[in-house]
Amino acid sequence: MDFLMSGLAACGACLFTNPLEVVKTRMQLQGELRAPGTYQRHYRNVFHAFITIGKVDGLAALQRGLAPALLYQFLMNGIRLGTYGLAEAGGYLHTAEGTLNPVRSAAAGALAGVMGAYLGSPIYMVKTHLQAQAATEIAVGHQYNHQIFPPQSWKVALAAAMVSGIAVVLAMTPFDVVSTRLYNQPTDAQGKVRECPGVWAGRESWGMGESRLWVEVGTLKCSLLR
Repeated sequence: MDFLMSGLAACGACLFTNPLEVVKTRMQLQGELRAPGTYQRHYRNVFHAFITIGKVDGLAALQRGLAPALLYQFLMNGIRLGTYGLAEAGGYLHTAEGTLNPVRSAAAGALAGVMGAYLGSPIYMVKTHLQAQAATEIAVGHQYNHQIFPPQSWKVALAAAMVSGIAVVLAMTPFDVVSTRLYNQPTDAQGKVRECPGVWAGRESWGMGESRLWVEVGTLKCSLLR
């Protein structure tokens, strides 16, 4: 649970800090391997970088590289904080008298940090490549121009269907749980539902079924329109 909660907390923060990461990456790559004064400064400061990227690349570009950034944060912080939490819960950081041992605590923190950084480093590289991608007029540094799938590939439709399937499950599950429990209500000796006797006993989950259908159809339509 420590791993999961630590990773999810880091991902939540990443949703808000990723635009800052995009701006940071662009500004750090500006003038890469160039002598001062021999290159054009596309980004004069942080605020100018935000405005320039939004105008030229579009507002969506401020969240470029979000997928690998989320995965990186989940792995690095989940492993780092989760491992340290396990060491603390196991009593490895305390002495026999129950006091915190600074040396053990520092060693556990360093080891957990190394593990998280080692596993997250390849994902961080992918994130950096994606965040550096920009239109030609404001491009800085080397441009890799990675493409996960070729344009108009069937793989794009397959990936979209898989992602939309996850969204459908997340949206429908509450309705599905209520509908299942309504259908599974106990009956009395006459075979009638105790909580809702009469002709409506077999129809009380219609509303849940219709809501579930609306959510499913709506989510699928949105994914197809994209």
